[in-house]
Amino acid sequence: MKLKKLIIIIAFLLFLIVFSFFLMPSQSIKETLENNVLGNDYTNLLVGGKVAKQGDIVYYSGSSKNGLLNNISTYNLRTKKTKLLKSFVTIPTELCVTGDYIFFKKGSVFVAESPLYRINTNGDKCKKIISKSIRGFNVYFNKIYYIVESPNNSDDIGLFQCDIDGKNQKRIICTEVNEFVILGNSIYYIQNNSIRHFNLTDGTDVEIKSYSKYSLYHLTTNNEDLFYVKKDDMDNDKEALVRVNLKDCTETIIYNGNCGFIHSVDDMIIFRGTDEHCVLNLSNLSLSSFVEAYNIKENKDITELYVFGSQCFFFVNTGNTERLFYKNFNSNELVDINK
Repeated sequence: MKLKKLIIIIAFLLFLIVFSFFLMPSQSIKETLENNVLGNDYTNLLVGGKVAKQGDIVYYSGSSKNGLLNNISTYNLRTKKTKLLKSFVTIPTELCVTGDYIFFKKGSVFVAESPLYRINTNGDKCKKIISKSIRGFNVYFNKIYYIVESPNNSDDIGLFQCDIDGKNQKRIICTEVNEFVILGNSIYYIQNNSIRHFNLTDGTDVEIKSYSKYSLYHLTTNNEDLFYVKKDDMDNDKEALVRVNLKDCTETIIYNGNCGFIHSVDDMIIFRGTDEHCVLNLSNLSLSSFVEAYNIKENKDITELYVFGSQCFFFVNTGNTERLFYKNFNSNELVDINK
């Protein structure tokens, strides 16, 4: 009798082990969760950029060994090998990678709006999933958030949300949204001359900061503060990088001058300053050159820069085309990905 019970218990345990195996997420989804890569999160502060990262794989557009711009390529950080993933007739202008999919817009770099496309991370099954011409977008967990601007239809203005296959589209913010970032259940966004907070849980929408004579750009966050650029509407040469604490909404101007491409690295902010890319230490507000701070010997023009934790990718203007470089902040290694 005891032997029979033991056999039943063993059989039941084996059943649970086998059943749990089928419930395990796919490897790509598992790696996504382990690496906390949920689309373009706060470590990739330029939402919808030309570079996106998931695990050891970097996906990028606008640069390749053959000098063409109209493709999506990959770089494996472990094997240090590049691969052409997919070529298109038009240029993929923005990338966001999560799970098994790459989300992107394509078209002219001079046109902000475009439909949204999705392709498998192996380069197969490219399809349009949002037909509306959208501007900014982000993929956060299992939802896509995107901005629509339609001057001829007031029902097509605001921030929308849908599933990752493009279905169940709905508008969640019914007024103009210029830029936005997502933190948990919070969406922080620019609306004309103000910074607002929208709560995804209860739908409340409140103003955080408002300016009477400034335009706002380049909204981003490091999980504790909001960062954005405010430009004087009466003097286009007068700009400042602003830091606003999310707890008490206190404002601090941390840099005076033209700036853009803002990224967070530990307790530092890397951004494009008036004349070059700069590194700003938030603890003491000391400023240094990005090239000098990280021993970048490539002195050519850095056009765009993307940061993922301790890893940095930047495009360098080489005359007829742009080359993509990789730099790990924890080492002296500098890699020319397209070499």
